[in-house]
Amino acid sequence: MTKRTLELGAAILVAALFAFLFFEALSYRGRSSYVPSAATALGVVMCIFWIISTMRLSPEEGGAQLPVTREDLRLFAMIVFGGILYLLGFAWIGFFTSTIIVVPVLAAVLGYRNWTVLIFTTLGFVILLYGVFRLLLSVPLPREAIFVLFGA
Repeated sequence: MTKRTLELGAAILVAALFAFLFFEALSYRGRSSYVPSAATALGVVMCIFWIISTMRLSPEEGGAQLPVTREDLRLFAMIVFGGILYLLGFAWIGFFTSTIIVVPVLAAVLGYRNWTVLIFTTLGFVILLYGVFRLLLSVPLPREAIFVLFGA
């Protein structure tokens, strides 16, 4: 498979997903559609730029063969499996708790070993998510299982 074929396929697939999500977000009531509509529209625009940049690859660069190894397939499967576990974690253990667990574990599985950066990045990401969902958007999220265990 060539680099151009792989990137065009991925860009078109992701653009179609963002377009679907954009039209879904438009059906939300009132102001609750603003952020998801803007985010998904931005995703579509970014995919269009991705498609354009892929089409502009030189023949040598775009025609480069990209061999797919067993390791590539294993890493892809780990990312998909981690994403599914992350989504299931929202319902079972809570949004923030699953983020604190899945982000560093998935990064470690993918080979990232700088634990200091990984811990601070994960905590910063969770704080940012908390700020956006709880403070900025006032979105009610499911209760965190760890707080329920402690009676909070």
